[in-house]
Amino acid sequence: MGVNALRTSHNPPAPELLDLCDRMGMVVMDEAFDAWRRERRRTTITLIFDDWHEKDLRAQIRRDRNHPSVIIWSIGNEIGEQSNAEGHKLSAELIRIAHEEDSTRPATVRKPITQRRLQTVSEAVDIFGITTSR
Repeated sequence: MGVNALRTSHNPPAPELLDLCDRMGMVVMDEAFDAWRRERRRTTITLIFDDWHEKDLRAQIRRDRNHPSVIIWSIGNEIGEQSNAEGHKLSAELIRIAHEEDSTRPATVRKPITQRRLQTVSEAVDIFGITTSR
């Protein structure tokens, strides 16, 4: 592909993918969620998020933290709650969980640049990622 970096968008990657990235010297942004509580599209994660987000995120990080290719954790991509106080609180909780499981890597979230109040979530993360419109 001619690249040396990979973003595993919307869901945890297969362990085999991380094994390959380790062997090929690629760097990886390991992403956990495509939605939190608020439904962006028809998905089951919003129905079980409150009960499972902590268990799932901890399990993902514990599984993947020994991969040298993983350089950053992502707690989500274009999450609907990112522009409100609920989203800020949840972002802070997810970042705290990521740091408890792995204090050696930063954590981020991706947010559309079109959303207002960019500072809401950006205050909780180590590195702030934005998505621009096409």
